[in-house]
Amino acid sequence: MVFVKSTIQFRWRAFDTYSAPPGARVDPRNAFFAGNGPVSDQKITNRSEREIVGWLTDTRPARELLLEELRLPADTYAQASITDPLIEKDRRQPPGDIDLIFVPDARRAIAIQVKRMRVIAETTHKDRTPGRQLGNITRLVEQANGSRAIGFCENYALVLIECYGPERAEYNFISRGPSPGVFRRIYHITKDQPIHNDVGLIFVEITQPTRSNVDQSGMVAVCMDKPAIPLDQSPGITARVRQLIAHRPSM
Repeated sequence: MVFVKSTIQFRWRAFDTYSAPPGARVDPRNAFFAGNGPVSDQKITNRSEREIVGWLTDTRPARELLLEELRLPADTYAQASITDPLIEKDRRQPPGDIDLIFVPDARRAIAIQVKRMRVIAETTHKDRTPGRQLGNITRLVEQANGSRAIGFCENYALVLIECYGPERAEYNFISRGPSPGVFRRIYHITKDQPIHNDVGLIFVEITQPTRSNVDQSGMVAVCMDKPAIPLDQSPGITARVRQLIAHRPSM
């Protein structure tokens, strides 16, 4: 038996913020990416899935990376957590909603289903994954396959890995995400799922490297592991997409 190793490549951006009142002089000794920002009690792993999906579109580095990986223009319409008018009210099959949609054109709606995996670094080398999250991957694939059945042009499953990494202070700012062993486990469980050939697969890592709020200081990485195969979008879905973008502002 021959085992073939696979290599995946993330594109990433790190960001740090320094705030000062209007007119204040900026101290040239202020160091970025050093964990010197204000301490926050809020951990990324405590945010709800809905909140973190909204973070992807509200946070410029994350939004730009996603759009670049999908090869979409910067002004693409984006909306998170949509039911009406895209999902029929009497639908009894997954998905119950669309976690994230990008619409470069009403005839080309890109539906993305998201499940998050929480990872907490307890030490430099040890991770903890709270709860029984890995079972969510099966649900994710069911929902993404269901989006394809609805009739969108492109459909994706997105595995979102959140990591709270201040305990990895021995590593540099951009290396405090999930350990390789944890990521490999998530990756292979996902790849073993019966994802439809037309459905794409994206991995996203959001890391809170310090105790500063991740809105001000963090790292985001995106990997397009498998591009979706574009389909002929159904006229009914195109009509609903037109209704969506006509009445709801883009994020």
